[in-house]
Amino acid sequence: MPEQFVFVCALPLYHAFALVANGLLGIRLGAVNVLIANPRDIHQLVKDVRHHPFNVLPAVNTLLNALAEDAEFRKLDFSNLRISIGAGMAVHKAVADKWLALTGCPVVEAYGLTETSPAATCNSILAREWHGTIGLPLPGTEIAILDDAGRPLPLGQPGEIASAARR
Repeated sequence: MPEQFVFVCALPLYHAFALVANGLLGIRLGAVNVLIANPRDIHQLVKDVRHHPFNVLPAVNTLLNALAEDAEFRKLDFSNLRISIGAGMAVHKAVADKWLALTGCPVVEAYGLTETSPAATCNSILAREWHGTIGLPLPGTEIAILDDAGRPLPLGQPGEIASAARR
């Protein structure tokens, strides 16, 4: 890993995911946070990150797709990118595949909400491919996956995520 982490903060810091994934984690690691005022302005985003070889990029599916489709963004050097985190919405397989082909860095999906500060589950940051799942519970987090009748499902079965207290 590099001597100093560089995070791209292209999500609003008033959102729990960005606040924790960029703000608090960045501060904890002593990272540089490249703050992006308007992530919809891809041209300006590229200008903002061009001279900051970044290692961590938390994003939502639509932003990952927009970046991967942008000709100027595709010209950037991704050799320092180590972690791409997708949260806030499901990451589509087509977007994850396009991102991996472009950057060489797989998208790691996480799931959470403000009440979980902000993540409840996450795939391993060591994953080398997209899984299409929300991953495993983070330390100190208990969850259950329930069927339509509210009964717990076995590991690996799709269902509704619920706090362990609801079981």
